[in-house]
Amino acid sequence: MANYATVAEVKSYLDISGTDDDTLLGTFVASASKKIDEFIGYTFEVEYGVDETQYNVADMDIVILKKFPLVGISSIESGVDYKSIDDVGILVLDNRFTGDFSLSVSYGQNPPDIVKTACMEIVNLFWSRRKTIGLKSMRIGDFSMTASSSFQTDMKEILNTLIEYRDINFARKSPLYNQMI
Repeated sequence: MANYATVAEVKSYLDISGTDDDTLLGTFVASASKKIDEFIGYTFEVEYGVDETQYNVADMDIVILKKFPLVGISSIESGVDYKSIDDVGILVLDNRFTGDFSLSVSYGQNPPDIVKTACMEIVNLFWSRRKTIGLKSMRIGDFSMTASSSFQTDMKEILNTLIEYRDINFARKSPLYNQMI
C-alpha cells in the first residue's frame, strides 16, 4: 500500500510546526491512504514484474490481464506479437496462440493530484476530530460544543471526490462500498 501524502506535506497543509505529532500524523496518513484504496478498489502504487501464466490455452487471441492499468511488459511468450490496451488490461495477439502462455507485467499508475488532496483532507478530518470524535454535545459552564456534521458524512464527501477513479468490481469487496455514494 502506498501513502498518498507525506507527513511533511500534511504538516504544511495543516500549518503544523514541530515534530511532536509526526508519529500520529504518519498513522493518519496511512489510515487515510487505506480508506482511499478501499473506496476506489485498488492502489495507485506500481507493481513491477508480476508474473501471469495461463495454462493449456487453445486458439487464444486476446489476453485479459488480472489487473490494470498496464505500465509495461518485461517479458512475454517468445515469438508472440501483440497490441496492448493498457487502460483496460487487455493484450490483443496478432496470431492465435495455443499452449501455456506466460508473461511478466507491471501494473499501476501514479496518483493524480486529487488523490493527494483527498488524503490530506481525510488526515485533516482525523486531526480536527482526534479529541472529540463521536462528540455530539458538551457543556462546561458557559461553554458548549456540538458537532455540526457527522464523521461519516464528512468522510463520504471527501471520498466521493474520487468517484471517477473507482473500480466498482473491486470496490464491492470493500466494507465501505455500501456506505458510499
